Amino acid sequence: MKISHSNTLTVESLIHTLHQCGRSKVKPYDYKIIESISMNFSYNAQGMTEKQANLVLKILKKHVDILNDAYKYDVMPFILNPTYRFPLRISITSSTIELIEDQQGRKTISLKFPYKEEIIKLIKDTNLKTLARSWNPDTRSWELSLDTEALRLCMTLVDQYQFTYEPIFQNYFDQIKNIEQNFENYVPMVDYIDGKYQFRNTPPQIPQLNHEDLQHSLFQARRYGIFTWSDEVENQMSKANLSSLTLDFLKHTKNEEFTIKLEDFAPDSLENLVKYLLPCMIFIPAGSELTRTRHAFDMLQKAGVENRQISTMFRLSNDTHSSFNKYIKENGLNSPITEDTKAVLVSQKIPKTVFQSDLKFPTAIVYNRYHAHYATKDFMRTFQNKLEIFDSVSPKKTENSMDWLLDV
Repeated sequence: MKISHSNTLTVESLIHTLHQCGRSKVKPYDYKIIESISMNFSYNAQGMTEKQANLVLKILKKHVDILNDAYKYDVMPFILNPTYRFPLRISITSSTIELIEDQQGRKTISLKFPYKEEIIKLIKDTNLKTLARSWNPDTRSWELSLDTEALRLCMTLVDQYQFTYEPIFQNYFDQIKNIEQNFENYVPMVDYIDGKYQFRNTPPQIPQLNHEDLQHSLFQARRYGIFTWSDEVENQMSKANLSSLTLDFLKHTKNEEFTIKLEDFAPDSLENLVKYLLPCMIFIPAGSELTRTRHAFDMLQKAGVENRQISTMFRLSNDTHSSFNKYIKENGLNSPITEDTKAVLVSQKIPKTVFQSDLKFPTAIVYNRYHAHYATKDFMRTFQNKLEIFDSVSPKKTENSMDWLLDV
């Protein structure tokens, strides 16, 4: 087979040719390298690193006879004086932390380091609330938002992997260490002072708490994103008659749904939890509207919510789901949203009336998140508290069409 060529053969062309013609002639180790780099050109249109280029040139020299036979031409001059279609990438040999500006002019942390799987895994897996992270292929760096969580990650990289950093980061690190050593003077928390529960270290815009009820105070704190309490409050929690479900929820700080399996908890535990999280928005999945709405209504009733305080913002087609619409009407669950509303039920769509109301919802409750529409999952991210209620008998798949859904 003769392969046509121009006056200049690029290294990339020679690699592709050896990949095509050398499968049975090149040693497996060398062929695997050639195949990997050839595929990288095809799919990523990305240049080699200097180290890869040097290795490839050695392999091409070793198998120049195969290339000469393929081209019917002496290709050694193109190997000795190589030209490249894609610019070579400079290999990163050191691990650094720098402060840069992104395209929007925001200060951003840039991490550069030689490829190391465990560092990449650490960056990806670290469970952080506000950290924005992305890989920049142009600069071959990971870029992180400049915030406390990202700086803690940087401190770990310095301590465990000897990253070097710009002098400005030392000031950030010192501030974090000072806060950690004087935790009680900086972190917003619930404390027990003079016989009442109060907030400490909170900004002026957060109303001061002044309450005698422990459970009420802890749930009120969650409305403002306060998930920490003093040792004195911790001691009182251990003595109080709080349900295991309530304790688990109060200690749940991850930015994801708190999952509740119905079979694992008594009904009154769920109702006592919900009453502290009102007003709430409840997402009813497609395929089980009547069953889930009945459960939600029963749960809300037992939590002290009146029918008139529940607003169901969707209906179904009377041709196929008349029983659902009848249930909503007979129980008076179709009130408009007002300042007295305690629960709003929605399904696959979020009606405009929800956005137009002045009512703020600190809590989202979703039934079997697996069935939720992608718009629901995306919208739920905006809530301070997120709960998922599920059971083991629900089907794994359900109809997700919205053809029969009518917004109110």
